[in-house]
Order: sequence, then structure tokens, then C-alpha cells
Amino acid sequence: GDVIVAAYPGGADFPQREGSYVRQGSIGIFKVDASARVTALSPSLDPAIQTVRAIACDKSGAIYLTGVAASGLATSANAPIATLGAGASAPFLMKLSPAGLPVYSTFLTTPKSRPSGTHDIGQGKNDADTTSLAIAVDSAGNVYVAGQSTAADFPATPGALDTNDSTNRDAFVVKVNAPGTAISFVARVGFRDIDRATAIALEPDGTIIVAGKSASVDDFLGSYSFQPGVHFSQNNTQTMRVD
Repeated sequence: GDVIVAAYPGGADFPQREGSYVRQGSIGIFKVDASARVTALSPSLDPAIQTVRAIACDKSGAIYLTGVAASGLATSANAPIATLGAGASAPFLMKLSPAGLPVYSTFLTTPKSRPSGTHDIGQGKNDADTTSLAIAVDSAGNVYVAGQSTAADFPATPGALDTNDSTNRDAFVVKVNAPGTAISFVARVGFRDIDRATAIALEPDGTIIVAGKSASVDDFLGSYSFQPGVHFSQNNTQTMRVD
């Protein structure tokens, strides 16, 4: 019944008063138990972490978090992507022990900006670049992260689902192995406009369920939908399976 959250502690008075939102200090990881008691598991994460977009826990209680981090992130020794260029930022994955201690951390891609499409699918300015937005963990400890990519050098793994879009933001799913030492695959979904994945779940057989938003309505429906005859307006929610 415990809930794990990422938050800006805002000083000794955490949590803030009702209705307030203060970005003060470094992001921390906190546990809220069934009695609403708050315990700081990792009260101050790596200061290079700019945002935490999603958190998941495995059956042992280990914590996985993803978001965007700057180039100074302290990655683990065998991280698949250990460094970025000075001043850059990119999606990251971090695993913490149940006690909040670092187990591994890695970047998931290296940034190169791609132009955005003409439609905005409900994003603020700070979310317009390559961003991870959802995370899931399977029973073996493999981690799946989904989001959106504007990175020209975030290619799909050969043989994986790939995108036909070479201009706009695309939804992505990336799998990282249990030790956090290798990226197993990258799948990308995108067409003539903006596409992003905002939720991810796993079925017992390993099938990946991804949901998100797409402005590539006609292309998306024609390629993947079980309702190809239905037309939606732009910026619609889409769901798909990745086997």
C-alpha cells in the first residue's frame, strides 16, 4: 500500500501547503505509507536530473525512474550511454534499491534536435524535445521506457518497429536489460506529424501496450488501427500493441 513519489521537498515543511507548488532544491524520492506518513528514501537525487516523468517499482521494492537529465549525470560504470556533450540533456533511466540507494543510471539517447511538426499535441515548451514519459518493469527486471523523440540519432533497432517520419517528433519504446548495461531494442512509431507515447504496460506474455497521442491521424489509422474507416480530428489518443 506504499506510494513512491518524486518531488521537490521545498525545505523542512515538506509537503507544501495545499494548493502550493514549489520547485526548490533537488528532486527527491519519497515513500508515503498507508497512514500518510512520508519517508525520504533519497531526499536529494543527482542535481543533473532536470525532470522525473515516471516511476515504477519491481516485486523486490526496487525503484526505477525516468525523465530528463543534463550532461553532468553520474552514470554507472557499464552504462550503455554514459556521457553527453557539455550543456546537453537527454532522457535517462535510474534504478534505486528499496532503501533509495543508487544501483545504476544511464542516458537512453544522445540529443540532436529535429524540427517539430505544425501541430502541438498539448505540450508545454519544456516538453517539446526528446522526453521519456512512461516506464514499466517486467518480472525479470528488464525496463521499458516510452516517450517522444526529436533525436536524429535515436534510431530503431534493426528488425524492430520503425517510423516512416524523418521530420517530426515520434513515439518511442526502449528496453534496457536487467543489469542496466545494454539497450536491448528501440522501437519507433511516427508518421507525417507529431506522435508521442505517454503510457506503457506489459502483458504476462511480454507484449507491450503503449498509449499516447498522435497528430498523424490518417497515417496511424491506416497502418495500425482496427477501425480504419473512422476519422478523428488531430491530437487524438492512440493505443497499440508491440509484440
